[in-house]
Order: sequence, then C-alpha cells, then structure tokens
Amino acid sequence: MLYFYIKSRVITKETVIEYKNIPYVELINSSTNSHKLTMQFKVVDKHQLISGPVKVKYVDLHGGEIFEREYENYSDTIEFIADGLRSNSDYVVTISASYVRNGNVFNDYTMFQRTFSTKDLGITLEKDYITSNEIAFKLELNENATFTKGVLRLYDTEGNEVDKHEFDNNTESLDVVFS
Repeated sequence: MLYFYIKSRVITKETVIEYKNIPYVELINSSTNSHKLTMQFKVVDKHQLISGPVKVKYVDLHGGEIFEREYENYSDTIEFIADGLRSNSDYVVTISASYVRNGNVFNDYTMFQRTFSTKDLGITLEKDYITSNEIAFKLELNENATFTKGVLRLYDTEGNEVDKHEFDNNTESLDVVFS
C-alpha cells in the first residue's frame, strides 16, 4: 500500500495600517471637579492630512445635551475648558476631524474619545420648616465642595428675588432662615 501525506499550509495575508501616519491626539493633562472639565491636548498631524477644523464634542449622558466647539488652529497645544457642567454626571468627550489620505476622504474621524465624570457638588440643602412668616433650610457641606462662596436666594411666585443669604465654604453645617 502506498500512502500520500500532504501537509496543508494556510497562508494568511496581514494588512498593516500605519496608525502613526494618520492624525491622532496626545492627551497632555485633564481634570474634573463638580462643574468643570479641563483638558490640554495636542493634535498630531505629521503629514498635514486634516482638512477643516478639529471638533471637540461633549455629551451629557444623564441629560442628553450635546455641546460642540471647533478649532481652526490646532497646531499648538489646545486648552479645552467646559464650565457649567452638571455635578455628579458623566460626559463623553470626542475629538474628531476630517482628513484626506491617498485620495480617500475620512469624515469626522474620531481621534480621541473618553468618558469623564463630574464629582458631587458637595452641598446638601434640605427644607427644615415653614411657618406663615418664615422658611428655614439646613445647608450641609462635605469635603467634595469645590466652591469658595455661595448664595442661597429666595424668590416669590413671580420670580422676583425676595431675600438672599451669602455663605462661605468654611463650615460643615448652616441653618438659614428667610423671613
């Protein structure tokens, strides 16, 4: 008897994408607190492929609001600041741009994406009591409080300010009474 043994060999072809040749983002620094996100980043575009502005979009995952900024000049380090954010929320930040390579157009190419979380504001306000002449609140601050001063305002039904109470972030608990 004659046996033939054939060893089969699978040939695979790998496609290597040279990621360093397309634009990308270097994150230099980032920080968040209860109401602000600060990022410093640099867009690296070694072959000047980007056509148009660099877009920074941030989305509030809890409220659904979408905000976007465009940067025409992205050759230097960009300091991006988003202030007035909701405390104790998650935000997705996306940095994108359109670029052309080998005649192909890549629109809104995502160069960077990350989720950031804002911290708790560090303040709790609870209604203490209401009478016909007064309304009282208990204000408690914790170690997460990032503000230095605050104002508690009382408005009437027409939206007019009736009274206000200013306070500093140097106490743990405060009783506020409006007459």
